[in-house]
Parts: sequence; C-alpha cells; structure tokens
Amino acid sequence: MFATLLLNCLIYVVAMLGHVAICTIAMNRLQGSGIEHRWERVFKKFIYMAAFVGGVYPAIAWILYQPDQGGGGFWAPLRLVRSQVLGNVGYYTVASVVLVVTGMVRVLHLRRDHCESRWKLLRRRCIDVQAEVETDLVPDYSVVCWPRFSWNEVQKLEVNVKSILLERLPVALNGMTITHFSDLHLTGMLGKAYFEFLMEQVVSLNSDLVVVTGDIIDNPELLPWVEELFSMISVHENVYFVLGNHDIRNQSGDVVRQAMARARCIDLGGKSAIREVRGCQVLLSGNEQPWIGNAPDIPPIEADLRLGVVHTPDLFGWGQNHRFDLILAGHAHGGQVRVPFVGPIVTPSRYGVRYASGVFYQRDTILHVTRGISGLQPIRYRCLPELTQLLLESTPPLLPVTR
Repeated sequence: MFATLLLNCLIYVVAMLGHVAICTIAMNRLQGSGIEHRWERVFKKFIYMAAFVGGVYPAIAWILYQPDQGGGGFWAPLRLVRSQVLGNVGYYTVASVVLVVTGMVRVLHLRRDHCESRWKLLRRRCIDVQAEVETDLVPDYSVVCWPRFSWNEVQKLEVNVKSILLERLPVALNGMTITHFSDLHLTGMLGKAYFEFLMEQVVSLNSDLVVVTGDIIDNPELLPWVEELFSMISVHENVYFVLGNHDIRNQSGDVVRQAMARARCIDLGGKSAIREVRGCQVLLSGNEQPWIGNAPDIPPIEADLRLGVVHTPDLFGWGQNHRFDLILAGHAHGGQVRVPFVGPIVTPSRYGVRYASGVFYQRDTILHVTRGISGLQPIRYRCLPELTQLLLESTPPLLPVTR
C-alpha cells in the first residue's frame, strides 16, 4: 500500500513538473519570437490559462471522479495521473516525457557549450550598492516591495573581468578591453543612484570600447535619465549601443536614440562602423532583430577584429555566418532566478535557457551573454546584476581568479 502510494506521488510530481516544463518552453519561445507585443500578451494569456487548467485538472477530477472509474477519495488525482502515464497514453504521459527529454537536452547542451579553454574569469567583485550610496535605492513610490527582501539581489552589482581568447586577434590588439553591460530597464523601481553608481564603475574600468546591448528604458518619464546617465561615460566617444524590444514597447525607439545621441553614444542599430583601435581596424555591426529594422550590411573588408553587437543571443548563428570574432548580447538576464541544482528556468529565447548567460563558442565565433543590470520585474536570486570588462587575448590567459 505504501509503495503504491509513493509511486503514485512520484508519478504525479513528474507529470506536474512536465506540465510546468511544457508551459515554460512555450513561454520562453514566445518571448524570443519577435512577435508584436500586443499579440505576445494575448498568447501569454493562453499559456497562463493552459498552465492553470493542467495544474488543477487532477483536483477537479478528484471532485468529479466516478465510482465506475476506480472510485473517489483523497488519492483519486494521483490514480488518475498514474493511469494516464502508465496506462492510457494522455497529456500527462507527454508531459512526463517532455520533462525527461528537456533534462537530457539541457545536460547535452551544457557539455557541448563547455568552452573553458576559450575564456577565463580573472577578477570578480560583488558590491552591495545600497551600502555604497547615501540615498535609498528603492523609492517610496515603488509599486512593489520585492527589492527590499534580503534574498533579492537587485540592489547588488557584480563587476568582473573575463579574458577572452581569440585565435585571429592581431598582436597589436592583444590586451584590448571592452566593457559590456545591458538591460538597465529604467522603470523607477530602482532609484537613479543605483545607475549613477553603475556608470561610475564603467568609467573606472577605463576600457577601449564600451558596448551596451539594449533594453535601456521601460518608463518614458525617465527619458531624461538616459542622457544624464550615459553622459557620465561617453567622454571619449567610445560608447556603442543597440536597442532592445523594451526600448520600443512604451516609447518610440527614435526618442531613445536621440537621448543616447545627445549623450554622445554611437548608434549601431542596423548599421556597421569601423573604428581604429591601437592602429588596427575594428568592425562593429549592430543587429536589433527580430524586433527592430533589418540586419546591417557588412562591409567587404578584412577587419582586424569583427565585433557583433546584438540584443538577443538568438542571433549567435547570424554572427557565425558573418565570421564575427566576438558577439555581445543581453536580453536573457541570466534567467534572473536560478534554482539550485537546476539553474535558470525562464529565459526569453528561442533556445530556452541554453544561452541565458555566459561565454559560448561555435565555428570560430565567441558569444558573450551578460546577465544584465536590471529587469521589468525587480527580482534576482542567485543571479547578480553584471558589469563585465572583456580582456581580449591572442594567447591563453594565465592569471588566476581573484575574488
């Protein structure tokens, strides 16, 4: 009796987790599809409804269970799910299979994408920004209290330095630095002081180039912040940016570009530019698809370094096809919530959580996906906001990690 009950419980848990997996897979792909936001919201409601129905169906069956179908009672939902998984093939059978297959694919991706020989973490510093500034980072007008919970990391900032090994990098560019950050999502739920502190850290890194990969603002009322904040870091006019899907959600992308231009930042949206760094030609090409415009025309030149700047890591394949040495992306936020032993679950990408954050290597192209700075939902757990300096090297990095 106990063994049967335990088996029923196990099957029930697997089936419900499989149901969650199906809904999450659908949600991740939807948010990475590039569909117009109003239609995205409609389809999201269908997914939420399906998630609810699939979750409560066994409980409803418990109430409506007919005696001729095996009897009612408290354990009826468990028997119902078990009968579908082990007996008649039904939705929960499919859900269980999806859960197992998803887990196997995730493990295979982790093994395939493992590229420690291509990069190394050199330095990492975690900063409690609230302890560093004088003003409260969570304004009184904030509509949520999430940022104030002790487990929430939205008021922290990780500043790290990563060495990136590029085989085609000229000797003259060995040691070139790029500061990469993304997804500020200016909403007002985090105070301006946080982002001013961020910009101070960007300045202190003193990199050759600074690259911002989209989703700068959500709240149109905070457009003045954009110019004020980015003016702090564009002294040398070496700041390049693309826009993301949130930059055109509540305001015109043009007004965001104008604010960035007034701050002397260089727009790469659908464009390519050539910059001379240390006497070498660096090609920078920005792609804001699938939400904005067209892919840039790639100049037919043999640049010493080919750098792709995109919002979503889904464009990794595009970068490989155009022989970019390095692709910089954001959008995925690292998942924002990383479950112990599981990792990220919700990531707006056609590839699910595969490119949530980190360094990836395929076909001579390296992809760096930052965890981003903030988010529309002010929640982060085991997924610190990230500001990264990339140190480009043509030889393997030798320095140890310091924390």
